Amino acid sequence: MERIKCDMQKNKTLKILAVGNSFSEDSVQYLYQIFSETGHEKDNDDIVIGNLVVGGCSLDMHVGFALENTPVYLYTKFSKENKGEMAIVSANATLNYGILDEDWDIITLQQRSGYSGDKETYSPYLDMLIDYINKHKTNKNASLAWNLTWAYDEDSAHPDFARYKNNQAEMYNAILQTVQDVIVPNKNISFVIPTGIAVQHARNRHNNLTRDGFHLSIPFGRYIAALTWFCTITNKEINDLKTGILTDEQMEIAKKSVEKAIINNIGR
Repeated sequence: MERIKCDMQKNKTLKILAVGNSFSEDSVQYLYQIFSETGHEKDNDDIVIGNLVVGGCSLDMHVGFALENTPVYLYTKFSKENKGEMAIVSANATLNYGILDEDWDIITLQQRSGYSGDKETYSPYLDMLIDYINKHKTNKNASLAWNLTWAYDEDSAHPDFARYKNNQAEMYNAILQTVQDVIVPNKNISFVIPTGIAVQHARNRHNNLTRDGFHLSIPFGRYIAALTWFCTITNKEINDLKTGILTDEQMEIAKKSVEKAIINNIGR
């Protein structure tokens, strides 16, 4: 498994589609903004970020919705056309509709957050979903990536937390081990986005990174997630990156946490 080498100096177009749930919403909310903050919008780069969301959706649910062509997804996009703001394309889209809507360069997958550290929930659904996407994607060179999600807060009331004895460290380690054992060996997945690793590193400095025990805080937690995506995909330096939505201390934590996550990424 190798990290994608996306040279934005040569390729002025980058289209990313997330197939996920509320955790992909958390992950990409500020991604277009970061592209803008790093000058891509000013340089007239064509950045499109799509998100196909069903709350709490697991791999097996995605497969079922795909095979039945069920119009159940909230499909949103960030693009220059909408001035970088999130636009609802459809409140009842099918998975196939979203896949066909653009010539996506990167399509990301993820498991339901509570199942992310449970290897038994991946097979055969991961391969079935990959097969479906590869069959229907319009850009045959599109890369598939895995969004490594984060563990819950120690005091989280999420019902799936019991799978990990309501222990954050146990959940985090289970997610890492599952990605190592299931995702890294999968030759169809080009790279891992270490979102959960960055969040865990940030917790060493700022423990309150969720708004309800599992969804990321706004804006800090979400910005860390999006910055992880940006750095993983583009390999860009972020030393001089500035934003108006975080404090200087938060920005320092975000940058250092993402840097550590990239260095310690699984399968890099």
